Amino acid sequence: MKFAFCGNLDCPEWVLSEVAILNRMSAVKLKLILGQVSKKLSGQAFDQERLSKLCRDQNLDQEETKVLLALIEFLLTQAVRFAVQDKIFSKDMLQMGVAIENANALVKVFTEQHEGMARQLKLNSLRVSQIVDMHYSVNYLLATSASGTHNSADGACEPLDINVAMNIDLKEFPKVQPQTVQQVEAGQNAVDRVIAVKFATTRDKFLQFSKDMKGALALLEQTVTSMSQAGQEEF
Repeated sequence: MKFAFCGNLDCPEWVLSEVAILNRMSAVKLKLILGQVSKKLSGQAFDQERLSKLCRDQNLDQEETKVLLALIEFLLTQAVRFAVQDKIFSKDMLQMGVAIENANALVKVFTEQHEGMARQLKLNSLRVSQIVDMHYSVNYLLATSASGTHNSADGACEPLDINVAMNIDLKEFPKVQPQTVQQVEAGQNAVDRVIAVKFATTRDKFLQFSKDMKGALALLEQTVTSMSQAGQEEF
């Protein structure tokens, strides 16, 4: 079955199969959960501990809690992305089997928080983690106990193999949101987190990796140029 909040496409199977978890929530508890989730989707500080407690109060285990929150985020995000009308969104929820009280709660939050969620969704579009630093080293294998060394025609020792090691520092996107009551009450904002990505590969694989990256960069530059030209033609 196709739904407007999915762009008039089929709804993912996992969403349809987990509606039962959503219906286990009382309308009162769901409204409180939606209040925190809508803050998260709007880029505001939210209380992760409160979210977990509200789910525990409904006898949801840790895995069910993750599924419920992922389901709610998916429904609201998709509805905002495709800018569906509240009546259409309500109809879709009921056709999916969402209890009418819970469907009304979802539609209410969608209507009231639509502007903030849409703004945050736009900010997050086409964004990825950023490289902030990069180091590399080239290692030469000159000899082994089994094969010994390999000499060129002029007698110079040639490497048997070449390995390239990379160490890349990435600034993660999205930013890390405050997770505790204390952080929320203190007004702590989302913070950047830098993670180290390390890998090593052979010479041939690294050359293929480099070729692929250059190809991807060329496609991105071509896309930017095409978008810029299209924008100029509109004016």
